[in-house]
Amino acid sequence: MVGKKKFVLEFVLLILLLAAGLVLAWPELLLFSLPFASRLLLGTIFSRSFRPKIRAERTLSSLRLVEGESLAGKLTLKNQGDHRVFISAVGDPPLVHFSVAAVLKEGEEFPIDYEVRPRRGLYRLSGPYVRAVDPLGFAAWEGTIHCQGEIWVYPRTEGVPAPLFSPRITLATPGGAKSRCAGLSGTNFYGTRPFLLGDDPRRLNWKALARREELVINLYEEPRAAVITVILDARAEAYAGQEELFEAGVRAAGSLCRALLADGHRVGLLVVGGGVE
Repeated sequence: MVGKKKFVLEFVLLILLLAAGLVLAWPELLLFSLPFASRLLLGTIFSRSFRPKIRAERTLSSLRLVEGESLAGKLTLKNQGDHRVFISAVGDPPLVHFSVAAVLKEGEEFPIDYEVRPRRGLYRLSGPYVRAVDPLGFAAWEGTIHCQGEIWVYPRTEGVPAPLFSPRITLATPGGAKSRCAGLSGTNFYGTRPFLLGDDPRRLNWKALARREELVINLYEEPRAAVITVILDARAEAYAGQEELFEAGVRAAGSLCRALLADGHRVGLLVVGGGVE
């Protein structure tokens, strides 16, 4: 739009100069209009094929972070074309929004540094939105410079202890759940069984040997890992539009999952509903 207005204004000025030169029979005025005519002619030819070659590169301090942490980014715009262009970039949506302007010569780069603290969520970055104008100012191009990327911002968690429970089914791997299965390791006494060849003599129950004159070894409740599913209610009607309450539920679910994973369990997260907007 700006390039079109500029072209119209200069074209009207050229017509006025030519008309004044002819009416007043003033050759110098006609000669003065020649640069405007040349500029309009070159601008018309150049604007038809104007397509800037601008490349965008992005570097980020991290692709995985926790809500509240700072993220440093650098967006570099480079003019790979054969002509100087005037550019204006509007942010790196949806992560950050800003507005900058610069004139890039052939092969010149323009770095943009920024720092943000993004909220929890998944950010799919497509690239900066750029508007470029040709050197004469008659043609303009605008669009997204593709520079894709993903940033995961996890919810902030609290240091909570893993809950103690005794599931009916456990895994064979060690974990923090109280198992109903007996084994040779553990801290809670479960019972005894007859001594078998190859058993560790240090696990013999000497009291039972003295009482029953039979070799038996001690068995203990082995802490095992379990398969646990944490359910998060994300229905909008469950929170009545209270986003803070929903965010607290997200942090609670994340804290519980983190504690269970640290305790050796296999954890799944089931989200019910579409969430609170």
